[in-house]
Amino acid sequence: MLYRTLGRSGIEVSLLSFGTGGPTTFTEAKLADADKARLLHRCLDHGINLIDTSQGYGDSERFLGAALAGVPRERYLLSTKWAYSEWTGLGGDPQEGDLIGDPGAMEQAVAASLRRLRTDHLDVMFVHGLKPDDYEPVYQRHGAAIERLKRAGKIRLVGFSERMGEDLEHRVTIDAITRHPTFWDVSMLRYGILNQCARDRALPLAAEHGVAVMNMSPARYLLPHPHQLAERIAAWKADGSLAPDAVPHDDPLGWLVHGRVESVVGAGLKFAAGHPGVSTVLTGTRSFEHLDANVRALDQPCLPAADYERLVRLFSFAREWR
Repeated sequence: MLYRTLGRSGIEVSLLSFGTGGPTTFTEAKLADADKARLLHRCLDHGINLIDTSQGYGDSERFLGAALAGVPRERYLLSTKWAYSEWTGLGGDPQEGDLIGDPGAMEQAVAASLRRLRTDHLDVMFVHGLKPDDYEPVYQRHGAAIERLKRAGKIRLVGFSERMGEDLEHRVTIDAITRHPTFWDVSMLRYGILNQCARDRALPLAAEHGVAVMNMSPARYLLPHPHQLAERIAAWKADGSLAPDAVPHDDPLGWLVHGRVESVVGAGLKFAAGHPGVSTVLTGTRSFEHLDANVRALDQPCLPAADYERLVRLFSFAREWR
């Protein structure tokens, strides 16, 4: 396993990290708890040292707390998330008069996560799904509490995750780092073959200020599904975004699979990790075989230069989130 640093923190993190949310992960899988625990420990055996979860991922925090009991705390890093809109009971856009959560909501959230995860500190605490228009009121409302939690040693780093599908230009990352570059330690965003926008501003800005980037779901949706991928490519050809002969109609990204690239998904992971501004790439799985393949993909975290350059030429326009 290769390691990078989490931005200016100096903390070493495995290039591949394990996410416990989403439709393909064990949070949603009908696996016995013993099998989930085996999968989690397989991650640790591979050298994966960052485990990401959320208060909104079902019973994930409580399960992780039990499954990791007895494992030395220095072997792994924990990141979790607090969805500010859920604490207000809104489950969506703030309503008139709402203050983006009670002033004590963040401290309550951290206390609850610490209990469920059976630990005395969180390595990263994220404000989850932060909308660009909510950024300033959330910062004003909860920034002081976040600082108190850091001083008390309950959280080491603070971050925010972008709202997937609603912030394709990475406005919240750019705004947050521009306004408060020393406050935020980590941004969680999506950068991949079909989501290259972050390369233009968000990744360079984060690197300039030492803000770590956790790359979420870069190969979760279209890349593992050849039929859906072919349909999307065909639509881009039809609307003129791609030339008719840019890539084959059937298996449009199959040309990436050669040498040490085992699959289109593996190519997606390599592309996602290839930017030096990315600290770690999050993957979620309920399969030992899938996990092992993802680990192999990032043993060498870069594509052949010609393939990488072709992907940039072809898909730099793409803002696909599904």
